Amino acid sequence: MQHGGDIYSEKIEYDFSVNTNPCECPKELLEKMQESLFRIGQYPDIRQRAVRKKLASLEKVRETEVLAGNGASELLLAVTRAVNPRKVMLVTPGFYGYRHALFSLPEIEILEYRLKEECGFHVEEDILLKIKEGVDLLYLTNPNNPTGRVIPDPLLKKIIEKCSKTGTKIIVDECFLRMALKGSSAVPYIEEYDNVYIINAFTKLFSIPGIRAGYLLSQEKNVEEVKRQLPEWNLSIPAETALCCGTDLLLQTNYLNQTEQVIREEQQYLKWELEELGFQVFSSDTSFLLFEAPEYLKRELLKNGILIRDCSDFEGLRTGYFRTSVKNRKENEILIQNIKKVLEEHGN
Repeated sequence: MQHGGDIYSEKIEYDFSVNTNPCECPKELLEKMQESLFRIGQYPDIRQRAVRKKLASLEKVRETEVLAGNGASELLLAVTRAVNPRKVMLVTPGFYGYRHALFSLPEIEILEYRLKEECGFHVEEDILLKIKEGVDLLYLTNPNNPTGRVIPDPLLKKIIEKCSKTGTKIIVDECFLRMALKGSSAVPYIEEYDNVYIINAFTKLFSIPGIRAGYLLSQEKNVEEVKRQLPEWNLSIPAETALCCGTDLLLQTNYLNQTEQVIREEQQYLKWELEELGFQVFSSDTSFLLFEAPEYLKRELLKNGILIRDCSDFEGLRTGYFRTSVKNRKENEILIQNIKKVLEEHGN
C-alpha cells in the first residue's frame, strides 16, 4: 500500500493510517460546504478570484502568487510537469506521491538523500553537499512524512539558497506544517527566489480528505506555468468553499491553538504508551509517529477493525516499521488497548 486511508479493502472502524487533525472538522466549515451544494448548478469561478484573494491574505502574498487545486496531489503533479526535470533529488524515507508524479515523465534519474536512523531521521547539513548543478528539482517535505521531523529554520534557508545557486527548483511540501509543534514556512522566500514552489492543503488540517482542497504558492510566472498543466476548472464549488471558509477560521478563531494543544498532549501520551510496550518510537514534530514493532502488528490489528500504516514500502525503511496518527484520547486509548491485546495473544 503506497498510501494510508485504504478503508475499502477491509472493514475498518478506526483508521490510524491517515494523519488528519485529531480535532474535529469545525461545524462552521461543515455547514458552509453543505450550503455550497445548492450552487452545484453553477460553474466554479475559472479564475479562482475569491479563493486566491482569501489565501493571499492568509499567506501574506500577492493574489497572482496563489493557485488552488484539487488537493496537494494534483498540484504536485502539475508543478513536476511544469518544471519537466531530468535529474531529481528525493529525501528518503519520504512521501510516495513525489515518485508518482515523476513516473509521469520519461527518462527520470532519481538521486536520494537518505535520512539516518541513528540521527533520528533528521535532515542534516550534509544535504547541502548533495545539491549540485545538474540536479533540476528537489522535493522537500516539512515536516517529513513518515518521520514527522521538521527541517530546522537555518538549514531550510541554506537549502533554498544552495538550490538557487545550482539552478535547482525546489518544491517544499508544507501540508503538515500547521499541525507541527515547531518549524517555519518557506513562504517568505518566494519573493526573493524564483525557484521555490510551496504546496499546502486544508485536507489534513481540517480533517476533510474527501474534499480535495490544496494550493500552490510561487512567483507569478511559475504559477502561470503550472496553471497550464491543469484543467480549466480544476476546483469544485465545495472545495472553493472549504478553502475560503477554512482561511477565515484560521484568521479569526483559535482553531490552530486548539490543534497544537491536543497534538502536543496526545502525541506525548501515545509515544509514552508505545515505548512502555517496548517499541522503538522516533521523535516527531507533528501529528503522527513512526515506530518499530513486531511484523505481525498491522495484520492482527486489522482483525479488530484498526488500521495503522505499514511503512515497509517506504524507500529506506524495512519490515516492522509502522506509522500511526495521533488522534483524540479515547481513540488513542483504544489503539493502545488493542496493541496490548495483540501482544498478549502472541506471548509478549
